[in-house]
Amino acid sequence: MSKFSNTLKISRSGLKLFLECPRCFWLDLHHKVKRPPGYPYTLSAAVDYMVKREFDGFRERGELPPVLALSGVEELKSAKLYDGDNLAEWRNNFKGIAYWDEGLNAILYGAVDDVLEFNDGSLAVVDYKSSGSKEITIYDDYQKQMDIYNWILKQKGYETYPQAFFVFYQVQKDENGFNNVMRFREEVSPVKVNMDWVGDAFEKAVEVARQDEAPAS
Repeated sequence: MSKFSNTLKISRSGLKLFLECPRCFWLDLHHKVKRPPGYPYTLSAAVDYMVKREFDGFRERGELPPVLALSGVEELKSAKLYDGDNLAEWRNNFKGIAYWDEGLNAILYGAVDDVLEFNDGSLAVVDYKSSGSKEITIYDDYQKQMDIYNWILKQKGYETYPQAFFVFYQVQKDENGFNNVMRFREEVSPVKVNMDWVGDAFEKAVEVARQDEAPAS
């Protein structure tokens, strides 16, 4: 009997790994053979933490943070920060927003940075990104991240907004030096959500995960 006859849990990053390398995905699940870890982005994690604190202060006051309110993005004029009781769970790296597919007996989950709620009750995912690059780039992985979060929300019965929003914090490199202060330029970048591919990818990932043999390289 397969070791995955019980409920299988696949994270957002796990599904990303499956899309990149099904064999790597299988080896990780069956034998804990992982890719070499990337460099730990502790500074980015610190920025995420501080932005969450800042946004939560505005949430408590019922206000939209200036980075969103003054972004010039027309759609955000009808939005507010989501304040549902489940937000803390949705942000938790070990729980996140999670959808259990009863037929597959499998869960797909991922932790969000924040969520907006619009006047019609629809929800939009917000993700904070910090960067020291000269140009802000929305990589394919960023797009897929938003697609997956929105698909999970949709499966759980929530109405989702057709766009998701990245809030970029771009380090401003001062020619006079650091001086113990790091300044950021803020920019909001909406992206159109495409959920069409997620369900099929999730099913295929579950199928591969429950194979007794690793996929070919």
